[in-house]
Amino acid sequence: MTATRLARRLLPAWLAVALVIGAGLAPAVSPSLPLPPAFVPPVARAADEIDISTATRYSVQPGAGRIRVVVSLTAVNRKPNQVSGGGITRYFYDGVNLGVQPEARGFRATQGGAASPVSVADRDGYRLITVRFREPIYLGDTARVRLVFKLPGGAPRSSSDVRVGPAFATFTAWAFGDRGTVRIEVPSEFRVDFGGESLAAEPGRDGLQVWSTTASDALAWYVWVTATNDAALTSERLALRDGEQVVIRSWPDDPRWRDRVGTLLRDGLPGLAERIGLPWPVEGVLEVTEVHTPLLEGYAGFYDPATDEITISEDLDDLTIVHEASHAWFNGTLFDERWITEGLADEYASLVLRATDRGHPGPDRVSRSDPAAFPLENWPPPAAIRDEDAAARERYGYDAAWTVVRRIVARVGEPGMREVFAAAAAGTTAYPGEGTPEPSRLPNDWRRFLDLAQQAADLSTVDAGSRTLADLVALWALDDRQAALLPAREAALAAYARLADHGAAWAPPDVVRMSLDRWRFDTAAATMGRSEAALAVRDEIDTLAAAVSLAPDPSFESRYQDADSEAELNVLVDALDQSLSVLGEVAAARDAADAPRDWLTDLGLGGADPAAGVAEAGLAWETGNLDAASSAAAGVTDALAAAPEAGRTTVAVAGGIAGATLVLLLGVALVVWRRRQRARALPPPAPATPVDGPWPYATLPPDGPAAEPPGEPPPADAGADPT
Repeated sequence: MTATRLARRLLPAWLAVALVIGAGLAPAVSPSLPLPPAFVPPVARAADEIDISTATRYSVQPGAGRIRVVVSLTAVNRKPNQVSGGGITRYFYDGVNLGVQPEARGFRATQGGAASPVSVADRDGYRLITVRFREPIYLGDTARVRLVFKLPGGAPRSSSDVRVGPAFATFTAWAFGDRGTVRIEVPSEFRVDFGGESLAAEPGRDGLQVWSTTASDALAWYVWVTATNDAALTSERLALRDGEQVVIRSWPDDPRWRDRVGTLLRDGLPGLAERIGLPWPVEGVLEVTEVHTPLLEGYAGFYDPATDEITISEDLDDLTIVHEASHAWFNGTLFDERWITEGLADEYASLVLRATDRGHPGPDRVSRSDPAAFPLENWPPPAAIRDEDAAARERYGYDAAWTVVRRIVARVGEPGMREVFAAAAAGTTAYPGEGTPEPSRLPNDWRRFLDLAQQAADLSTVDAGSRTLADLVALWALDDRQAALLPAREAALAAYARLADHGAAWAPPDVVRMSLDRWRFDTAAATMGRSEAALAVRDEIDTLAAAVSLAPDPSFESRYQDADSEAELNVLVDALDQSLSVLGEVAAARDAADAPRDWLTDLGLGGADPAAGVAEAGLAWETGNLDAASSAAAGVTDALAAAPEAGRTTVAVAGGIAGATLVLLLGVALVVWRRRQRARALPPPAPATPVDGPWPYATLPPDGPAAEPPGEPPPADAGADPT
């Protein structure tokens, strides 16, 4: 269970020591024979030698609001007579003393059916009752007395430790005398629990449950009786705005408690839900039940997350009521440590009360040098508070936990704390990357609380002289062994902040983040070194790529962020180095392509465009095809290097061809010229003789008029040029 604030008072002293006085009155003396007055001895003040046995019955009477107590007492005088100087001194008792509960009232004593005088004196922690015998009892004589009194139920919040009502009854049963039997009767509709000595159940009658025992040492015997009748509790169901189901169960005779608790929960639960930022965590009904303060053994309330039941003392304390309700969220399912849970419950209850104008509660002033101080991580679970040392330790624990948590909440802010609670509830890491946050490898202990709070804190609001969150936790919560973990953590977080800032859009790699999450700071330091190396190459790539108007391969970012080992980072650094080298080749090709070229180089390129090769190389580099990019870049640079010589060769070949063509053309021209000259030397042809009469119809050949007919062949014997 989760305990809350200390009750205002410790358990009554009778829980530690049941002070019961069973001694008889001091014996008086009587001479056996009449003696002269001068010889009458004074009253003897010897040790008690009266034997007192009792049979005590406690009857719980809810309708009357009381416990009825009947003590049947038998007293036997065991004090021997004394013989001295010829006379006999006889000792007698004329009454008996009993120490009874401080709440006891209404005493009546009878002996043999007749009333016996009773006197009462208050003492520290009990009431001294003196019952007078109707006649003195001498050696061997017996007196039987019946004493009746009641233990009235105290009103709620009264100083009485007795409560008797239709739904609840509690009291402490004592035994009396030297020894005796004790019988306890409780109506059968009650469920009964006992603390202290053991009792045996026996058959009851008339609707009663009965337990009894024999107390051989009445002075040390007591039983704490608690009887509950849940059916008689009032049951009020609250109607809350977000569908929360809360039932308040109180004593029928305490409407003030019921109204106060109902009002605070009706107003406070929505405020808690809004500030914490998590959904209502209770499935089903949250029960809040009134209980007698001492039953909480020094505390003011308990929350049981296993059953979703709250028990709150009858004392009306606003902070306790809202504090207990906040344990619906703040329990072991959110954070493990008691100091975190209790500190958050106190602080958020205080915030709600402040917002509803119900005061501004805060922790009592506390110091790490207090005598009861201890590291809050060593705060044990709640246990019954039996002494002042235990009370001082618990008071320190609550005040110190509230003090440190209040400072953390103020530093982080309520919006940041909502992020803390959400991550704690989801179990996700305090060091998320770009995607869905991974599950944390840590339990929800003080390390998780510190990590989540520090990541959510608005550090811009911290003064230079203020303690860091880690300093606060170390001061109040940690022992030396735990605090020794913090210097390495602070160094790792400083490096992590630099890495995240350097990476900008590139979130730190998985291996770095999860090493921090697991508090493996040596691994984090090593992998952050390799991460910085990767970012340095990335920066070179970005600078050079921007200069040549290229976009780096986007897969490098995801490979960087997804790296979950130092080996993967090493492979990535090698890949980035290779990409940078190829980018240098592409840039060199671009520079070569953009450089001015002479006509011989252009002629040597044969019409090829180097820019197309550069574009091809750039595209291949952007998509991560480094081999193709390198090949294309090399093709451009090689082509540009070979182009001038190729141009010169082209020019030489073209010159030879042009010369040969010119000679050929000159030869053809000479032949034509000579033929024309020969044609001019021949005699003109004879004119055609007209033909009379009809002539034949003729058609030109498709290629035009036929060539003129050949001239007369030279004479057969002509062998020389006619000229």
